[in-house]
Amino acid sequence: MIQAAIGISDDIDIDVAIEEVLGQCQKQLGTSRPQVGILFSSCMEADFSEILGRILREFPKLQLIGCTTDGEISRETGFIEDSLALLLLSSDTLEFATAVATNISTNAEDSLGKAYRDACQTLHKEPACAFIFPDGLTTIGVALDEVFRHVFGDSFPVFGGSSGDHYLFTGCYQFHNDKIYSDAAPILLIAGDVQILSAIRTGPIPTGFHYNLGRHENNIVYEIDGKTAVAFFREHLGEYRQEFSEFPLAVYENNETAFYLRDPLGLNPEDGSISFVGTFPEHCTVRLTLVSQNDVLDAAEQANLSILNKESGIEPELLLIFPCTWVRHILGSKTNNKFALLRQAPGAIPFFGFYCYGEIAPFSIGTPSRFHNDTYVIVALSSRKS
Repeated sequence: MIQAAIGISDDIDIDVAIEEVLGQCQKQLGTSRPQVGILFSSCMEADFSEILGRILREFPKLQLIGCTTDGEISRETGFIEDSLALLLLSSDTLEFATAVATNISTNAEDSLGKAYRDACQTLHKEPACAFIFPDGLTTIGVALDEVFRHVFGDSFPVFGGSSGDHYLFTGCYQFHNDKIYSDAAPILLIAGDVQILSAIRTGPIPTGFHYNLGRHENNIVYEIDGKTAVAFFREHLGEYRQEFSEFPLAVYENNETAFYLRDPLGLNPEDGSISFVGTFPEHCTVRLTLVSQNDVLDAAEQANLSILNKESGIEPELLLIFPCTWVRHILGSKTNNKFALLRQAPGAIPFFGFYCYGEIAPFSIGTPSRFHNDTYVIVALSSRKS
């Protein structure tokens, strides 16, 4: 089985917070020893070197990864910010392996490929899935979709989210064991007989016509439907300004019905271009979207229901949740409503996650993993019953 222990604290004194976190974990662990840990925190001024060191002194053989965020998530707290959140995992049937890819803004494929191979070498079985937390600022213009396909293949499930910096947009941190990085991507591989169920839902609803995406380079779009990107948005949304970035584009590849979203990030009035969070494929169409709080909440509820559906045949032992930071800023005081169903579910299934600058998941298991904006991703893990 998968045994999960979760500790979380938002005490203003970081020294007190880490001791509270470790105490909560120890109480849940009992005599068992964790094999891997995941640390999330939106305390951007914390001494992460000391925090990592304290965790590893408590658990010397622990493999530890994590990142900074725009808010943490747990069953105990729902959404919380300015906190330390630690998930510790152990299993008598599964293996865990971690590694870190560095310099991913300039060398993503080679670096991630090496990290993946390094982690695989420590496993006795083939990995079943991966979780990854790349830098959410340095990778904005990196084609992560292509990198994942080249490194992991078209059917290997990769989940996670881009690290954040509490909405400051000045610099994110990633963790691996006792080291702190920027422009990196820590990864966790899980091997063994594990059942995986995932759901991904978008709150914004595509509307209107499909428009051809014209000239673009990486995450910068110059033309849409024969007009400059700025002119296109002004035509459909009025005077386009930075604060209208909550209206993402839905992106469709190869005439598919499935879509992913791209958030406008900034405009250049000189050439009419708009930068987005994430890149675009060479040939695609885009649609505008409608946004409402009710639709965003409904999307999360649909995802949660699909995970909790008994017809899946999976009884989750752990839920990992990766919603976009955009979601919580749209919902405001309603942010915690997304977790009501999970808290009411029988069995008190532990859940843990963070608000991301971009989400990572396939549309469905067996299809290529993708980089998303403005989505709600939930992953259920369970060790198979013999």
